[in-house]
Amino acid sequence: MPDYLPFSWSGFGEELLVKPTGAFFIVLFLHLLRWLIRIKRRGLAVLLTAATGPLCFILFLLTFGWGRVFSSDVLTDAAIVAWLVLFLVPVIFWGVVTTMGPIWLGTEERIA
Repeated sequence: MPDYLPFSWSGFGEELLVKPTGAFFIVLFLHLLRWLIRIKRRGLAVLLTAATGPLCFILFLLTFGWGRVFSSDVLTDAAIVAWLVLFLVPVIFWGVVTTMGPIWLGTEERIA
């Protein structure tokens, strides 16, 4: 971080800026999935959920570095999170799409 900024990312600045921004983008992504399902584009919603794993994995690669993520002792390191995210995030979002899809599609019928 540049010295002229009054906060650091690891302390007070992270609590005020980074975590709420991440939550905002997750909610925005879920809203996008809901919108895609409601306009009958479920395939595109599933494709986007499949792309979240590699995208998050790349973000963790930038955070931890290639050497830590692809090392032989990654199971004892914090970089294991990168490998877990590669598989768990798409599974979680896929579960949201498949379980919430019928509910999101039924909202228009309930309102009418």
